[in-house]
Amino acid sequence: MPTTSTTDKPTIRFTVDLPLSLHLALTALAEQKQRRKATLVRIAIARLSLKDDIGDEALLSEVTKRFTLDMEPSEHENLSILAIRMRRKKAELVRWAIAQLLQDTQDNALVQ
Repeated sequence: MPTTSTTDKPTIRFTVDLPLSLHLALTALAEQKQRRKATLVRIAIARLSLKDDIGDEALLSEVTKRFTLDMEPSEHENLSILAIRMRRKKAELVRWAIAQLLQDTQDNALVQ
């Protein structure tokens, strides 16, 4: 059932454990781009596609940090449908999407 966050819009709270290194890299990118981490994660999730080749995820062996994101119901539904179609957990998709966003940002920085 949707909850209400700091906005008046209904939201669904989604929490994912991120490896500490991924969380720190996301934090650094957010500071560099002067954007909220949640905004960057929403961008990363929106870029997910059935065409993405997501390999098997390694077990979370390093320390993790919990990241919570309030999503609009339609965003959450789209992520859920994609996870079902790809036979993946939503958390796996989010971790992969963040890693891809970081990689794409790094690759673009090298080109510029």
